[in-house]
Amino acid sequence: MTVQEEVRQRIERDVLLAKLRKKIDSGKADFNDTFLYSDRAGKMLGEIFAQRLPDIPIAEREALCVELLRDRYTDINALCDAVQRALDEANGLHLKPQRAPFEEARAHLIGHSTADQTVSVETQQRRGRSATATMTRSMHDDRMKAEAKFRSGAGLQCYITRKTDGKCCEWCSAIAGRYEYHSEPKDVYRRHDNCGCSVTFENGRKRQDVWSKREWETPEPGAGAGDPVVLTKEQVTELQGRHRLEVLSQKNLTIDDKSAILTIKADEFTPCLRDMKTGQLVQTEVARIPRRSLRKYKEADGWGVDWDKRPSDEYVLGVFVEGETEPQGLIAVKPGKGGLYMSFASTAPHNNPELTGGQKQYSGVGGHLFAAAVIESVHTGGYGCVYGFAANEELLHYYIKEFGAVHFPKQHPLQIIIEDEAAQRLIDIYDFKRR
Repeated sequence: MTVQEEVRQRIERDVLLAKLRKKIDSGKADFNDTFLYSDRAGKMLGEIFAQRLPDIPIAEREALCVELLRDRYTDINALCDAVQRALDEANGLHLKPQRAPFEEARAHLIGHSTADQTVSVETQQRRGRSATATMTRSMHDDRMKAEAKFRSGAGLQCYITRKTDGKCCEWCSAIAGRYEYHSEPKDVYRRHDNCGCSVTFENGRKRQDVWSKREWETPEPGAGAGDPVVLTKEQVTELQGRHRLEVLSQKNLTIDDKSAILTIKADEFTPCLRDMKTGQLVQTEVARIPRRSLRKYKEADGWGVDWDKRPSDEYVLGVFVEGETEPQGLIAVKPGKGGLYMSFASTAPHNNPELTGGQKQYSGVGGHLFAAAVIESVHTGGYGCVYGFAANEELLHYYIKEFGAVHFPKQHPLQIIIEDEAAQRLIDIYDFKRR
């Protein structure tokens, strides 16, 4: 897999980026969302480029770096275009979205620095990681600067405000402040590595966030709001629980049936299945099993349940060794409004030590089944969220500890949810292909 392909695949499979793309496509996003996207995508680019750098020929690094950064420039600006058009339409404006030019020279400089053989490989990797991530964030800053300049030129009186994130250096603290547009310091848009400062602009009595573009009237002197409402951790959890209960509400879940509970564990977390005879990792694939083929997998043969009798609204994913036709494990899933429901999972009998006297042909099946469900959730609109019902309290605590699951006893006392960072960790661990 090329570096370009790995970056594209990681961005496509990232749970949080998928959420942001969905929000942007819906027309409900603002520029805070596009900044979060550029920040996360830039970090991802930097990590992959740095990791792969030692294997990239010296003569190819500069051109590759420029190509990777140009891809992010195109991606970020396309998302900003969509957000700007949606915001302008909501405000009855018909202004063309503005793009800043791609900083070709800066991209070449970064790429050239990663091919500098007078420094250590570790230094080259650090440059490849931090400089590419910082430039990706700066692409978004440049876009915001271009929009502010254009709208000021259209007759809107604008002000620029830079605020620190509370973890800033002395330089950031010194430059923070509110400035009338065209009188702001020339470095007000600049950012150093890992800088988390925000920049906003205002139009006269209409205040406007440079990223969110949400407007509100500037209050008259003396006007004020009441004390802010600060929720306790318990109140936040309770509110999140109410929302999650609404979006995960499902009908006709046979949650008291043994065929609708999770009993499987992960013996180890490996990118691919491990052949226990050789100790080697083998290339792994995931595929949807045709319903007509499920009759081969019977409870009496060690598969846990009769898989051909799964409810008609579920479908089954199998984990395979690449090129083989028989699965090493199965998981039944059903897309829901707020995520993907995992009803039952099982390893193949020859991978179940309880049936083989402690032996197994392949390890890593359980983790692969959960990861397959998470990635399926991304592709079916569930943003990587998966949920199900543990068979007992021991398994409940196991899923919480090993998978980062959250206990959510709303539909069932042993209900679990895996989402966001915990889901992303599973995506990042596994390297299987989808048939």
